[in-house]
Amino acid sequence: MVGAALAAPFDIEVPEQTYRGEPFLVSVSSPLPMENVAVAWLGKEVPAIVRREGDAYKAVVLLGTDVKRKYKPMEPIAIRISLDGQKSSISREIRVSEKTYPVQRLSVDPNMVQPPKKYWPRIEEESRIVGKALATITAERFWNLPMIRPTPGRISSIYGLRRVFNGQPRTPHRGLDIAAPQGELVLAVDEGLVVLTGDHYYAGQSVYLDHGQGVISAYLHLSKTTVKPGQVVSRGETIGQVGSTGRVTGPHLHFGLYVLGQAVDPEPLLSGVN
Repeated sequence: MVGAALAAPFDIEVPEQTYRGEPFLVSVSSPLPMENVAVAWLGKEVPAIVRREGDAYKAVVLLGTDVKRKYKPMEPIAIRISLDGQKSSISREIRVSEKTYPVQRLSVDPNMVQPPKKYWPRIEEESRIVGKALATITAERFWNLPMIRPTPGRISSIYGLRRVFNGQPRTPHRGLDIAAPQGELVLAVDEGLVVLTGDHYYAGQSVYLDHGQGVISAYLHLSKTTVKPGQVVSRGETIGQVGSTGRVTGPHLHFGLYVLGQAVDPEPLLSGVN
């Protein structure tokens, strides 16, 4: 509940329900300046940047859940606020409901389903490196909604598909596949910092951008990357080209969006994806 010491009114917007795999926003606003706002969700805390919007001060964070993971029916969320020199903490619960996704069956190189043992150390190390990048939480906020589309083309595979490779069930699809010709430009969906590039066994040539507040975008299966770690890129800047590297059936871009390490459905957050 709201601490009794708060000296000014404020509004908190938290969804009562979300579905597994979906992103959502949490916002706090007040007519008085808020010095600090932070939101804790699924064991991680993210700082919220307070911005002046008209006559109010507002802080917004992007959160979500992952189709790959299991959740309690009601997950707690906590919001800390410093307002007019006084601190308060608010606790709520969000219902996480199940969602049924369709099955997709694909035929790929058998080595991409059961990799030879000589590749296991590489795959394990790449998983560690990518996991570290996806765990990045910076205090700055560079993202704004909607984000731009990373490349033209139709969506060939939606988020959440229950994938079966060569008859064997595998991890659900945790992003969007956009069908595009080899060499088509790939753009940064928003301003960000390049936290990782690489040529990985499953993902092929890849770029990962940090957009602040735990929001990371991923661009996989590229034929070419044009940025380097530590580089700041602007919204719409070219970061690579569409390719068919890694585990693929043809040229396309796999675009993923991670929030506090949760791979969420990017489609609701992008402009012009239909």
